Amino acid sequence: MTDLHSVQQVSTNPSFSSAEHKTSRFHPGTNRYALDHATSRLRQSRLSGSDHAIEYLHKKYTCNLSSSTIKQAGDVIFSFLFFLQNNNTAIGDISRQSVGGQGRGARGRAKTND
Repeated sequence: MTDLHSVQQVSTNPSFSSAEHKTSRFHPGTNRYALDHATSRLRQSRLSGSDHAIEYLHKKYTCNLSSSTIKQAGDVIFSFLFFLQNNNTAIGDISRQSVGGQGRGARGRAKTND
């Protein structure tokens, strides 16, 4: 039986580097590292809503999503919570209307040529 790690290290692809190997989805612990890094960053920031964000990231991890997906989600959530803090807005104060301007199912009027 061939070991996955030995196959990746012997790759003939010159653009493949050891750094890419460490961030590969199949490298053991990479998803956990991405989760720990994102949750640690959110905890240290003490931003309002970070507890919900951490729970969301844990769900992504338990669904076995890739490390890059978890990392990107963590970065986007952190940026959004930071944006809310800078605008003195709590995450609980946001509604569909405040974000999109229209409620769910609302449709704009079609332009007519009168």
